Order: sequence, then C-alpha cells, then structure tokens
Amino acid sequence: MDADFVHLDFTEEFGIASIAAARTAYETTDLRERLSRYHADVDSAFRSWNDVWLDPSFRAWNIEAELDAIECPVLVVPGEDDDYGTMAQAHGIARHVPHAQVLAMAG
Repeated sequence: MDADFVHLDFTEEFGIASIAAARTAYETTDLRERLSRYHADVDSAFRSWNDVWLDPSFRAWNIEAELDAIECPVLVVPGEDDDYGTMAQAHGIARHVPHAQVLAMAG
C-alpha cells in the first residue's frame, strides 16, 4: 500500500444518515465555525468528505477485497459509539487482515 494509513468504510445506512445530519448541522449551526479552528479551508475539508459520502454512486464503495494484500502491522481503532460507522467495519478489516488488532474505544 502507498499510504501509511488505511481507512476502511463500507457504506452503512446508519453512517449515511449521520453524514447527512452533519451536512444539515454544517449549514444551520455553528459547526462550520467550530471546524474552522482545525482546517485552513474548512469548506473544502468538509465538502470533500461530506459530498463524496452522500453521492449516490458512492454507496457501492467497498475496499475489503484490497485488504488481503496488507502485510504491515494494522491497529484498527473504532469508537464504539461512532456516529458514522459501526464495529462491523472494524471486524471487516480483521476478517481480511488476520494479524490486525482491533482496539475498540469507549464512546
């Protein structure tokens, strides 16, 4: 793999609904202002994440088949109450990368 960080997400309706809610919050609350503390171009950062996930063609995206080639150490750190994905994503990585360790974080 070319990247030092592998992010596996297959689309789950739960996560898509949360991402859609994030768009509403970005447009109607102070979320944009709060994120601007962490991003030089907050609109680009948010839209580059949010627009891709909410594109209808993205729902079929899944990289699980690519995971079998990973040979380096892998630590998967999901949040047990993540608003955008479930533990099924972490377990999907572990199924394909047997040497992966899953460390679920509370909250």
